[in-house]
Amino acid sequence: GWLSMFARRRGARQRSREAHERLRARGSPYFVLPLQLDCDYQIRQHSTFGGLQKVLDHVLDSFAAHAAAAALLVIKAHPLDNGLVNWRRRTEHAVERRGLSDRVVFLELGDVAELMHNALGVVTVNSTSGTMALARGVPVAVLGQAIYDIPEITFAGTLDQFWTAPAPPNPAVFDA
Repeated sequence: GWLSMFARRRGARQRSREAHERLRARGSPYFVLPLQLDCDYQIRQHSTFGGLQKVLDHVLDSFAAHAAAAALLVIKAHPLDNGLVNWRRRTEHAVERRGLSDRVVFLELGDVAELMHNALGVVTVNSTSGTMALARGVPVAVLGQAIYDIPEITFAGTLDQFWTAPAPPNPAVFDA
């Protein structure tokens, strides 16, 4: 997997650069879904999903049905993914099946922290990206069991509600 990933690196850099440019040019509000590793214990044991594909399908279904038409979803690949599963292609197929090609941006490379500066919110199962977003005051919807999934810190409603009313963390509670 690592060898094929390194072989695809040049294309990944170019696709990510183009995706970043499209995102900036559109200037649309967006949410971020930082992908975790499919083998992540948090996905397999601390959520009801059992695998990353189910997470992706759940988030895309909810986004398609409930997010504002102007909103985008930025899906960011995990930086340590070994490439055995081509998440870019899987995401593209899942997005096409739902008619979301013009509303979803997939980034293979890039800084997830940079994406959070202008994000409306972050969706995660249980990732350190969630805590990174919270520290920046960005609303976070947790789909699994996370130690930081605490009232007034993470979003208390359903994912379907998150797309239209993301609530930022209470800074005092987060600092405590």
